[in-house]
Amino acid sequence: MQKNSIRFYLVVGLTVLALAACQTPTTAPIATEAPGPSAQPAVITAQNAADLQAAYQTSEINMISDLVWSTDGSILVALSSSGAARYNGSDLEIIDTFTFDFPAAIYAASPDGKTLAFSEDSYNIFLADASQTRDALTIYSPEMVGMADFSTDGSSLLTTSMDTIMVTLWDVNTGEVQASLDSFETAAPVYSAHFGADGQHIIWIARATVQLTDIATQLMGPVMSHEDFVVSTALAPNGSLLATAAAGTIDGEFLPAVFLWNADTSNLETTLTNPDAFNVVTFSPDSSLLAAASGSTLLFWDSTSFEQIASIDTGSDNIAELAFSPDGASLASADLSGNISLWQVP
Repeated sequence: MQKNSIRFYLVVGLTVLALAACQTPTTAPIATEAPGPSAQPAVITAQNAADLQAAYQTSEINMISDLVWSTDGSILVALSSSGAARYNGSDLEIIDTFTFDFPAAIYAASPDGKTLAFSEDSYNIFLADASQTRDALTIYSPEMVGMADFSTDGSSLLTTSMDTIMVTLWDVNTGEVQASLDSFETAAPVYSAHFGADGQHIIWIARATVQLTDIATQLMGPVMSHEDFVVSTALAPNGSLLATAAAGTIDGEFLPAVFLWNADTSNLETTLTNPDAFNVVTFSPDSSLLAAASGSTLLFWDSTSFEQIASIDTGSDNIAELAFSPDGASLASADLSGNISLWQVP
């Protein structure tokens, strides 16, 4: 572990990533009666999800790979292929944007919205305070890093290895190794892993195979197998259900589906189907709602009764990312055109 002086661009105000020249992100209320920054929108529930409207929207330039809310809901971080942007969580007013003066890949944003994990060589991972331009903590991985993810409490950074099927957990304060996990068995050459929203599990995915690891005991749960590639997973924050988006044979027909598994036993609880493929799934903070995107459509189910309660055509490009705010009052979406929307109950 060491402190490095890392130079990267910090652009404050209504500007864009330096690699996206001559374009400016726009942020504006969509509806005249949308909640203002001082208003407190209602929590999204099974009773009002069908009433959701796009209260605020902003236009980004590059393809967005992840949306991360700060734990207090004040900041929404958008990670893209060329950098990152931070927005006010109440109205999507831009706070600052980031790009680098050297080729680099951003892996993840911390739960407080303040730290970015990035690398220029896939071995040295820099954890930099988003408000600073120097003094990044450096974590050196002897294994080539494929991806990274912060734990829900921000104390650990997970990295996957491109050389072996292994996850390493790093202490974000010291850069020291906390644990190395290599019990996931797959014949697939490509795999991924990330923290579950309950803060107690790691989710492993390899093509059509999904497995959970209990972080405390490092024990692997039963394998959850699919007929097709898994495109998205989400663990309910209360740890009860795991949602996986793939496709499978249902009543003799091969259909896009979301499979809901008991996270403790890996038993399949139910299957939710749709005519078109699912892009992404996520749970509300209280675990009561499952949200999914299929093309430009937002879909919602009650996670207890498994009843579908809403289907909203957004009229946007295909939605690639979804994230509920920590208070459950906003759902952020990002489409393939780089548009971010905040969905709220008017």
